[in-house]
Amino acid sequence: MCSTAVDSLDSGGAPLWETVNASFPHGLFPEGLEYTIKGKIRKRLRDLGYRVTFPPGEEWQIVVECFAIAGLERLHRGFGENPWFWVVAWPSIFGAAAVDFWPEVGPAIERRSVASDAATAHLEAILIRTALGNADTPYALPACAMRGLKAIGQSTLPAIPTVSTETDRSVLLSLPHAGNAAALRPGPRTLTLGGAWLHPALPSAAVHAAPEAVEAPAAPKAPTPPLAEEPAQMDQGVGVAYTACAKRAVATFPGGRCDGYLAPIAAGELLDVLYLGEVGTGDEDWAFARRTVAPQDASWLTDGWVLREVVPAAEPRR
Repeated sequence: MCSTAVDSLDSGGAPLWETVNASFPHGLFPEGLEYTIKGKIRKRLRDLGYRVTFPPGEEWQIVVECFAIAGLERLHRGFGENPWFWVVAWPSIFGAAAVDFWPEVGPAIERRSVASDAATAHLEAILIRTALGNADTPYALPACAMRGLKAIGQSTLPAIPTVSTETDRSVLLSLPHAGNAAALRPGPRTLTLGGAWLHPALPSAAVHAAPEAVEAPAAPKAPTPPLAEEPAQMDQGVGVAYTACAKRAVATFPGGRCDGYLAPIAAGELLDVLYLGEVGTGDEDWAFARRTVAPQDASWLTDGWVLREVVPAAEPRR
């Protein structure tokens, strides 16, 4: 990658950061957590952007398409269990990334268009793959996507307005491009197997079955733990991935310190899980959770980090 491209990657994010900020649903998390998640998104895209090369003789559009496909696949693998993932306008973000990166390659507006269209097509492919791996629902969207749309008060995906909470999964197969990014590219030239990337055959449902946390129904309400005789109800807000009963108690550090961790927690306490750590990193064993009732002691945190083993998602119904 030439020096101008590297300079662009280090330019502070504009317009990528502004697009991530505008495309991310606001008000779902505490401000600090929201900023952290958006920072992770930008970092993942920049890390991938640094690795992109444009081989001599290769059409640059193919490389940009592959960047969008690989980037969205990585983000879905890391964050796809979270409801917020499904209400982010990913095509806009990848389009902005393509404008920021590789200024020496093609017109900026064309880079944006190619990356945006490829992200749209691959998100459709992810939906198809997920739907084929879940035969228990007639709907096109996974349960976590349904929760994300409910949280923002919408019924259609911001990234794919043609897909809504009522869309039957069979409709996915009739979408205009059915996951083929190359079919979206404007121009009279016909792309062939030897000259362009075409979407691979759909993997088997057994290999790509949705993780339990994605398709798990909300945990049944459990009796409120005896933190107080008449506990005050917390503001439930939006953006809850799922609600779970604490599998075991969690104590504070010596001296009563919490240091950002949600503690103490009583066994059986009902907690709202807002965010699941990114899969494939050191964060995947952690979740950010919030109490559903006000704690007995005002010094205890109402939200914070907790091990995922403490707040497991409910088992799917058979």
